Amino acid sequence: MINYYYFQEKDKTQKCVKHTTKVIGCANRLDRAIDESELGQIGYLLTSNQIYLEKYQEAKKSIPLLLDSIGSMTIDNPLQLKIIRQKLIPQIIQKLEEFDFTIRLIMLNKNDSAVKIVNSDVSHYTIGLIKKELKHFIYNENQLKIERENQLVSNYENYDLIVYSRFIFVILVLVTALITIKRQETNNKKLIDELNQFNLQLEEKVIARTKELEIANISMVKNINDLEDFNIRISRMNEEKSKFLSIASHDLKNPINAIMGLTSLLKEENENFNQEQKDYLNYIEESSQKMTSLINYLLDISKIELGNQTLRLEEVDITLITESIIYTYQQSAKKKGFKIIFKSDFRGKTLVTDKHRISQLLDNLYSNAIKYGRPGGIIQVTWEDKGLYCRLEIFNEGEGIKEDELPLLFGKFQKLSTRPTGGESSSGLGLSITKQYVEELEGTIRCVSELSKGTSFIVELPK
Repeated sequence: MINYYYFQEKDKTQKCVKHTTKVIGCANRLDRAIDESELGQIGYLLTSNQIYLEKYQEAKKSIPLLLDSIGSMTIDNPLQLKIIRQKLIPQIIQKLEEFDFTIRLIMLNKNDSAVKIVNSDVSHYTIGLIKKELKHFIYNENQLKIERENQLVSNYENYDLIVYSRFIFVILVLVTALITIKRQETNNKKLIDELNQFNLQLEEKVIARTKELEIANISMVKNINDLEDFNIRISRMNEEKSKFLSIASHDLKNPINAIMGLTSLLKEENENFNQEQKDYLNYIEESSQKMTSLINYLLDISKIELGNQTLRLEEVDITLITESIIYTYQQSAKKKGFKIIFKSDFRGKTLVTDKHRISQLLDNLYSNAIKYGRPGGIIQVTWEDKGLYCRLEIFNEGEGIKEDELPLLFGKFQKLSTRPTGGESSSGLGLSITKQYVEELEGTIRCVSELSKGTSFIVELPK
């Protein structure tokens, strides 16, 4: 009975020591994973090398698993569990969100904005806080391990008495084991011979496969060279297309402007026209305006593709520009009975940006809201100051966009199943140009839509 008690106590203490060691190991792996994720982020920022991005993603993937493991293993330790749940988990989640945002900026070639975040005091403070709490957590576990190891030493001293009493039994077991080992030697020798034969066959297969791969690599290199030549030809053809599109669109503007001018003159002297002729004049004028809008879109696209547009940064009152665009579409909004809501955190403030691009993307998104909004519904335009970046959201109540059509939204000449509510025309170019402008401003744009409720376009721009 005494032997059983000592055995149970020793076994229990051993498990406690192993458990504590496992917790410390998990905590150290978590510490390394955080270091590796930060290293991957910085390495990707400095080199844009996918290897660093993969290291970051692998480290990031392991962090939640390690946190869960540590949390489950310290469930019976309130002090350590409090450190995990109330300090480490919130701090690490905040840091991972910062890492993800920085990576997205790098992918969008916004390295300057990413560098500002990485070098910010908040970033350094957060990682320092995580390291401090993790070090505190590991220290507590080491102290617990020392206590349990001391207890284990005491248990071993008591257990030695039991071990000595079983010494003879162990000798008998060893003798039996030696006899068994001797019998196994013959079988093992046979198995070793078979294994050597298998290794030889495997080496032959590896050599043959290596030769096959060398031949395949030679073919792959040739295919890559052919593909590079093809891509060069495609790039040249695309550049020639963009130049032709620019020239053709520019040349079309003169006759269209002439038609619009003559139509205006005819409308001013329409006393002798009957109603049918007046309707024809209105139709000609409307069609000319649509053609002018399409030509302007085509010119914008060709400029973007040819790289003829440069950023002109200046102090811009985005609140004033937004109010001006809302006023421009006042009649269209009134015609459909919209309730317009405008909120801005930038009243009395300016933003250093490109005035033309801001105006154009606001015009495109707001006119879209007018075009696809449900008559009598709400259109809300909101500018928010988010510290490191500003956020524009334009929401309209309407039919919404199908989930499977959202990936097509910013493509050129894309026309989705959702139709304008007033029978307006759509070129399918506005959102594509808007996305180009947002990316030139080192920002991001996305769409959130719910069928039968409405659609929000969200633009985030660095300050």
